[in-house]
Amino acid sequence: VMELAYQHAQARTPEAASWQLRAASTAIDALDSAAATIAERGLELLSAEDTPDPVVECELLIARAMGRRLAGAETLDDARVAFRAACATDDPDRMARALLTLSIRSTAESQTEHVEFLTEGLALLDDDSLLSRWHVAVAIAVRDGLDEQADLADHRDRILAVVPHLDPADLEASQLAMRCARSLTSSNQPRDAVRVAERFDAGCGGVDTEGFPVEVALSTMWLHLVDRDRSDALLDVAAGDRRRGYWFYDCQVLQREVLRHLLDGRWDEAEAAIEEIRRIGGHDPNLVLSCAQQESWLDRETGNVDRNLANIAV
Repeated sequence: VMELAYQHAQARTPEAASWQLRAASTAIDALDSAAATIAERGLELLSAEDTPDPVVECELLIARAMGRRLAGAETLDDARVAFRAACATDDPDRMARALLTLSIRSTAESQTEHVEFLTEGLALLDDDSLLSRWHVAVAIAVRDGLDEQADLADHRDRILAVVPHLDPADLEASQLAMRCARSLTSSNQPRDAVRVAERFDAGCGGVDTEGFPVEVALSTMWLHLVDRDRSDALLDVAAGDRRRGYWFYDCQVLQREVLRHLLDGRWDEAEAAIEEIRRIGGHDPNLVLSCAQQESWLDRETGNVDRNLANIAV
């Protein structure tokens, strides 16, 4: 696909922009942030056409925003542009996919804007049978749940309200359910998570809706439920997954490996893993905060009082 996209671009054929879209979609499936550059090239090629196809343009805008999301960039502006283009096509599923190009993580300053953008978009998606509508509902609940003042019971209720709309026999629905289970685990509600996981794990194809192998979340879930052997076995599977080349997934695995090292008293290994998270994910403010929290635990165990106080201040 990439080679054909390149050849069409070089020749400036009428299909050049569409081939760039195919190439960008392939990159997104591989969690490759190069999708943004490919989509940008497609938009340039499309702009040179006499009558640009608005659907192709919208899909390229979605792909560009998603590529930037994969790179860990703030994508609120890109998502807004893609969403406006999607609204012009009057396609609810495309509108939902545009909303879902919003950044994986936001800073505290942009959190309110993120939730407002998603909420305003969700109001336009009034078809409860549309699976992507429930994707957006979960995205809002997950972001609200990240607020330190969040009501955990309310978060659980909002997540569990989505689950009855999901079909365990459907691949994408099962993947969304496993994203719900991951959110419940992250909010320290593993018993609710395990009920969802047991129902949908077999149908999800091994990944959730963010393209992450489910083992990393299941490992954390079973650790919460005090099944260390099961947790460790799942973490080992997650650590060997090919998607670990994607920086955000790699950091997810490393965070859990730090936790395992801390539980086992392997202080040097914990410190090395924390530094690796900072190296590859230091542009993400939430990962920086997580590193500070894990390092604070490490410092309490090893008696590094000064650094512990500095991390508490963070």
